[in-house]
Amino acid sequence: MPAASPHPTASTDTSAGELRSDGEPACRFQRPKFWGVGVLTWLGRCQKGFAEGPGVIVNEVEGLEPQRFYGRLVQGSLSIGVLDTAGGFMAGRWANGVLAPDLPDGLAARNVVIEAFEVGAAAAIAVSKSLAKKDAKASRFYTQQARNLREQMD
Repeated sequence: MPAASPHPTASTDTSAGELRSDGEPACRFQRPKFWGVGVLTWLGRCQKGFAEGPGVIVNEVEGLEPQRFYGRLVQGSLSIGVLDTAGGFMAGRWANGVLAPDLPDGLAARNVVIEAFEVGAAAAIAVSKSLAKKDAKASRFYTQQARNLREQMD
């Protein structure tokens, strides 16, 4: 099982990271700080004007393979999940648009990563089910992504 990638983590600065300005006006969400450009789409539920619960954020940049965040959002903010990028996976709890700092206990930190992959896989399945009647090809893609995320925990 891969560990979370060594990328910048959350700090105590709560200004820019808490902005939930991406998405449709009735369903805003936070952009992961690592995604500077691109058109973002939320595939999941919305509640009280914000993305809520399990789902996928897709970042499409012209000419590149889309990047995806598989996980759970709470009131439009990234909570826990997996960011799938060209450089690999970034998994764990999220705060202010970046990975939260690692826990000092190695076992606890590992459990958070495992939970993030489980939440990410469940989010991919939820999206697959929501697309099953509308877009069979996309539904199959997200089912496969769920398998890929689960395999990371082996």
